[in-house]
Amino acid sequence: MFVATPNKDTKAFLRVREREWRQRAEKFRQQLCYAVAESSLRDLIQRIPQRDDLNTYRSSLELVRVTGLPPKVAMFSIYARTKAHKVRQVDAPRSVLYIHARRRLLPPAPEVVILERYSPWTVDTLPFVPKRGTAITISRKVSRNSVQKVAKRREDDRTKWTRELREAGVKVKRGKVMARQAALPDVTFDATRLEFGLDRQRPHPHWRPTIARWKRAGIQGILREQSDLISALVGVGFQGWKSWPPPLPEIGIRTAQGFESFQGKLGIR
Repeated sequence: MFVATPNKDTKAFLRVREREWRQRAEKFRQQLCYAVAESSLRDLIQRIPQRDDLNTYRSSLELVRVTGLPPKVAMFSIYARTKAHKVRQVDAPRSVLYIHARRRLLPPAPEVVILERYSPWTVDTLPFVPKRGTAITISRKVSRNSVQKVAKRREDDRTKWTRELREAGVKVKRGKVMARQAALPDVTFDATRLEFGLDRQRPHPHWRPTIARWKRAGIQGILREQSDLISALVGVGFQGWKSWPPPLPEIGIRTAQGFESFQGKLGIR
């Protein structure tokens, strides 16, 4: 009986191969997460009705990587990037405006906090456009009846917010002021309204069926779609794993945590 003792070169080769297979396994795990998110995005977009009023919502959806996590944690998310889809011309009869102070300013401008407290506004009742960099203006498309109700509330409490703004050093003017600044579309509201049928709109679920699809299919489902995933674990000559996952736009973990309220409405667990 003969026992072969590995020499130094053999040991070095085995260490390299062992390290490579550990890397392959890590890349497999990351690519698996990416594949689920990427397939979900395609499925989600296909479920959104082809309507002009949903074009902004549909085109804002993209796949991003979440940063700020431990080194070995890979997280991908479907993110609605609204900055590239600003509303240049607010549809006054069908839009209400929400003002949100930029919290990176400590403290936020008092006049902006007042606008935020009394939100939503209509184009006709908004007393001024906040200075650039102090606030975010969100435009939400709603029914004409909803716009009229908001306008009435702002007129009913005009005395209160006018006094508060005057004390903050702001002179209130009547008339449309939105022509001087673009607003961001409220795609979260668009998604919720379409999903559940808010504001007199018929429901058209798209997030929940997409999520349910993966609950049913599980890991086996994505492995059937992405045959290269298995190659990373069993294909000795397969080198495609080295470029996994592909480069993506990034968002921070705090931004991702802002999705929790929307996820709660969907019942995601």
